[in-house]
Amino acid sequence: MFGNHKKRIFLPVLVFILSLPAFSPAQAALKDSDTDGLTDSAEVDTYHTDPNKADTDGDGFADGDEVVSGTDPLDAGSNTFSNIEKNTPPSAWLDWNISRTGSAIAFALLAVVIISGLLIAF
Repeated sequence: MFGNHKKRIFLPVLVFILSLPAFSPAQAALKDSDTDGLTDSAEVDTYHTDPNKADTDGDGFADGDEVVSGTDPLDAGSNTFSNIEKNTPPSAWLDWNISRTGSAIAFALLAVVIISGLLIAF
């Protein structure tokens, strides 16, 4: 009786453990080391900013805020406080963060559905 139960639990647990490395690229894509609102991969590949510094150009504005406002996160002279206030719609930062969080939640739910399906199949 107990031997059969162990076999039924072992396979789904094994599948789950083996599938964990598959999720790491997606987790790495969402990583934001300096919490400036830009993912590390976007900072390196797209904006060429420092993923370990929230304010690459040292002007007092986070890189993510500068990207949303349309100013250059690599040029300290490219913006002023009034420029950021004029160019940034009030909801832009919130909208961007909600969409990013929604994507992460959708990915997590997809993983749960796949793992649940595997558990039911076995």
